[in-house]
Amino acid sequence: MHLPSAMFCGAADTRGYIDSYFKVCSALNLGKPANFIDGNFSFEQFGGKKAYEKNSVRTIDESDIIVFVIRENFGEITWEVEFEHAVEQGKNFIILCLQKTYGKYKMSSPAELQESKMLSKIYYLENQNRLSRFSIVAFEENTLEKNLTEQISHLFRTALQSKETLNKRDAFINVHLHSANYRHYHENDLTEKNELICKSILFDPYEHKELRKRAMEFFVHRKTLSQEELINLCMDSEQGIARKTVSRIGQLADTEKIKLGDIFEEIVAAVVLDGEVGLIRRCLRSMSELDIMMAVRLFPNFFPADDVGTPKRIVRIIEAHFENLQQQIKEGKLSRVKLLDLLNLCSGKEATVGDWKDVAKALVAKLEE
Repeated sequence: MHLPSAMFCGAADTRGYIDSYFKVCSALNLGKPANFIDGNFSFEQFGGKKAYEKNSVRTIDESDIIVFVIRENFGEITWEVEFEHAVEQGKNFIILCLQKTYGKYKMSSPAELQESKMLSKIYYLENQNRLSRFSIVAFEENTLEKNLTEQISHLFRTALQSKETLNKRDAFINVHLHSANYRHYHENDLTEKNELICKSILFDPYEHKELRKRAMEFFVHRKTLSQEELINLCMDSEQGIARKTVSRIGQLADTEKIKLGDIFEEIVAAVVLDGEVGLIRRCLRSMSELDIMMAVRLFPNFFPADDVGTPKRIVRIIEAHFENLQQQIKEGKLSRVKLLDLLNLCSGKEATVGDWKDVAKALVAKLEE
């Protein structure tokens, strides 16, 4: 059985803390504890001029927990090689700083921070690094063992919680998404817990697209996706997710809380810019099925159209809803002029096949009667 292992990183002045580090590793039943101060590390004899750096990187790669300890001095390899590599590799790490040094950092002026490499590094860790504001745990000379035990125990607990979350996700996938009945949910399945699981799957760009599509079905029943979430899905980098969302947005959205017109305004602007024909077609159909008045209002935003299919489909949609649209004009709910302008926009597109332009002309003639 492979036991989790730790690596101790720090400048030479942290040598006095090695015994406490060993005691913690032993008490927590960690594997062979690595550190460079007493030569206990993985090494390559023929590493060349940068042998120490290569050995540091190699030891970090072989360790599960990296313990960075600050006493007073700045360690070049510790902070310029080991720390940067640990972060890049996503290693679990802990930063411990002697309270005396941390207090000095807190009381330092900007000029004093500039003068001290170690204090400057602490400021960088807490405020300016490119990934996150890292937490630094202060310790007293006689509390390192206690603080380190608490922090490693916290990492273990976090790991177990993460595994628990993964177990819940896997159980849900096996019961609901891998089942032939993934479109059907009982009332007691529509829980907040399952909603969180489905969202984690649905919005994971690295998850398999078929699993993401199946997770989307949950929200046909739950209807708890926000306007922003729906728009993000309609613009998803995975083409199949974007197309399915646009096609089923009327079923996904809680129309009592969300205005579909606002969503489609953003979607239309995005799909026209992208020029993805399949998404444009689904957008035209979805809008017209949900609200023909909204559709007519937004159809001009598709012009100038890059493909002849867009004006052709708009004309066919207007033809299918023509009686309703004429009634809307009579009731003063739709501008006759704007509908004429839309049809003329469609007629202005060159056509090579079909009779849709004749249909457009016929509709214009009816409106002008």
